[in-house]
Amino acid sequence: MSLGSALARARRAAEALMTSAAKVTRVTGQTTSATGVVTPTTSTLYTGRAYRQSYNRQSSTHGSAGHTFTFQGNSASFPVGAFEPQVGDVIEWVTVPDDPDLEGTKDRIVIAFHKSRATAMRLPVEELGN
Repeated sequence: MSLGSALARARRAAEALMTSAAKVTRVTGQTTSATGVVTPTTSTLYTGRAYRQSYNRQSSTHGSAGHTFTFQGNSASFPVGAFEPQVGDVIEWVTVPDDPDLEGTKDRIVIAFHKSRATAMRLPVEELGN
């Protein structure tokens, strides 16, 4: 079996796990109203299969200036080549059959990660307040 056919098979297997639907958007400009209110304009980069996963089983808590912050690592996975990710792109979870509580939540891509021979595009994300 060639490397190419093995990679194609592994990508199909990874995509089979993507049972959720997500929409990825990017701020592409802004409009300013007559009263001076600036509103960002967005473009949809991708709508389709994806999944979200926590990759840290344990949260880490850090203190700064008298505040405590808890971080948990999350990632979002998409088919390879689904779109060209950039830091700041927003993922909205449209349908999540395995965890309906995630539906409507949003994540922000924090690293536009690339890898050769990837079976899925796995991107570190942070959850945005809704």
